[in-house]
Amino acid sequence: MEKLWRLRGIVFFNGRRVSEQELQKALEKELAKSTDKTVIFEGDKNVLLGETVRVLDMAKKVGAEKISIAAKAAASP
Repeated sequence: MEKLWRLRGIVFFNGRRVSEQELQKALEKELAKSTDKTVIFEGDKNVLLGETVRVLDMAKKVGAEKISIAAKAAASP
């Protein structure tokens, strides 16, 4: 399972900051050697939907078979 974070224009892949170009290569490499083709996406609440979709499309393009979106529970009032 590969972990992907996006925070206000900054992308992290498995805990390492990467550019979007590096991300595609890193995802492709890791997914090629993984039997579990799942990518978990966790984005900052301020990330725009279009940015999220672009990164998720990239993951599918390079071999992700499953994509999960991790979210934190809202704080109780």
